[in-house]
Amino acid sequence: MKTFLILVTSSPTASANCYSALQFAKAAAEQSYKVVLFFYGEGIHNANAFMQPPGDELNLHKQWAELAQDSNVELIVCASAAIKRGVITEEDAQQTNAFNLSAPFHAGGLAEFSQLSQTAEHFIQF
Repeated sequence: MKTFLILVTSSPTASANCYSALQFAKAAAEQSYKVVLFFYGEGIHNANAFMQPPGDELNLHKQWAELAQDSNVELIVCASAAIKRGVITEEDAQQTNAFNLSAPFHAGGLAEFSQLSQTAEHFIQF
């Protein structure tokens, strides 16, 4: 199975890039590609479960989670970039007792991204 590696570096509130990435990932999954998304930089905010957009706006966090559950798409968040931006895993929440990174998102690292980039047939950045 061919793999699409999608790097998301855009904030969900700054532009339409995240929505475009979501639509692209959906289309690739529907075409039976294996889809792996790696969130880095400002793209980390897509994984923040505490972000609550107004009712008339698209909840991208919810949309990403639904895509992962419905299409077996993998959502990886750079752990270092996440901590820097206040997106905390349950394991890292020892001091605050609060975390905002939950399944289906999971923390990874740049080494994992590097390995994925070597094996993926297609790479695209949003």
